[in-house]
Amino acid sequence: MQMIEAAREVLRQLSLKGFQAYFVGGFVRDRLLGRNIKDIDIATSATPAEVMSVFPKFVPTGLQHGTVTVIQDGHPFEVTTYRSEAEYTDYRRPSSVSFVQDVTEDLKRRDFTINAMAMTSDFELVDPFGGQADLRDKLLRCVGDPGERFREDALRMLRCIRFSAEYGLRVHTDTWKALRDQASLLQHIALERVRAELERMIGGAKPSQALRLLYESNLLHFAKKPVAIPLSRAEKLFAEESAYSIDRMDDPLLRWAWLFVHSGVRTEQLRSLLLRLTFSKAVTKSIVERVDLIDTVDSWEDQQLTAAQLSERFKETSLRFGLETTEAILKLAFTYEACLTGKVWEQLRIQGQSWIAEIPVWGLKDLDIKGNDLQELLPNKQAGPFIGLLLDRLLADTAAGRVPNERDTLLERARDAVEQLVERGTQG
Repeated sequence: MQMIEAAREVLRQLSLKGFQAYFVGGFVRDRLLGRNIKDIDIATSATPAEVMSVFPKFVPTGLQHGTVTVIQDGHPFEVTTYRSEAEYTDYRRPSSVSFVQDVTEDLKRRDFTINAMAMTSDFELVDPFGGQADLRDKLLRCVGDPGERFREDALRMLRCIRFSAEYGLRVHTDTWKALRDQASLLQHIALERVRAELERMIGGAKPSQALRLLYESNLLHFAKKPVAIPLSRAEKLFAEESAYSIDRMDDPLLRWAWLFVHSGVRTEQLRSLLLRLTFSKAVTKSIVERVDLIDTVDSWEDQQLTAAQLSERFKETSLRFGLETTEAILKLAFTYEACLTGKVWEQLRIQGQSWIAEIPVWGLKDLDIKGNDLQELLPNKQAGPFIGLLLDRLLADTAAGRVPNERDTLLERARDAVEQLVERGTQG
């Protein structure tokens, strides 16, 4: 509420100086829908220089586009001069912008009617293109000619799918046809932008609908570099009321993993795909590990492991993937029983958490023995890669419960391994 009052003060100050000023964009849409307000954008007839003359605290963040960030009562607000745009030359940005004095002229350059509304400081609506009616009718429609809107900025096609999914809107027939017709223009959009939109879709309110629209539009086929997500294999994820529905999961990384599990995309192929989409190495690692852990547990189903063998295998595997990933997959198994089926998963639902609790070590730092201790056991006390391998083996044995985490016992285990190594070397 404090942010809204601060923004109203920005509008009042501009008005006192004789300028028009309105709330625009997502604030208007989300206020009409009763959703939480995350940020507030303001449009004004004042030029950037005039805006800066009104407010003592500001940051000239985008003067070439008419934007000044005004700081009011500790809250930042992007204040942008009404503008019209020249032709788009790269399917992403206008070649130039011109400042205008009419808010309707400014609103008509926007992408969708639900984003082309304005509000006064007293929350009176300015809605020249029927955005409020479209919200009421749960309809997503471009402002003006949809083909022209998508040719101006090809990223709008992904935004169309994201807004449809996030707000539960049906894409207007003409807008959907234009999206299908202009899909090849996505090749002009940087993969960083594509990834950002996909992250918002998968992390949003209805990722199943976003996936369905991506599948039906075949839009990702036209990305700048191949985005090989075989959505045809993952149809159960976006089926209505499916037990497999991705919407039911509250962890975005798990949503991504679940998508790739059902798309049949695996390990190295998946890693290269995520990096191509400009995901960070850390996020890529987290998603790949979640997929790999599900696949690993699935592979045990036909091995007829005893409870003791499964406990040992699970502890070793948990150590390899880490506590966070293991607990995320166990949560998936607990929460969505229909998703992960079979005797192994059933056993993990019953005993998985207690087995995790029994793991005494999660890293080399937890071992009651160090590399220097092992070096003393080697012939001529020479260090080498064998120490690292030996530490990893001791860690796995300790985690699985085969060896207690006690220095003397670990040294004895290591001494046996070194003797075997020396014996093999002598025989060889």
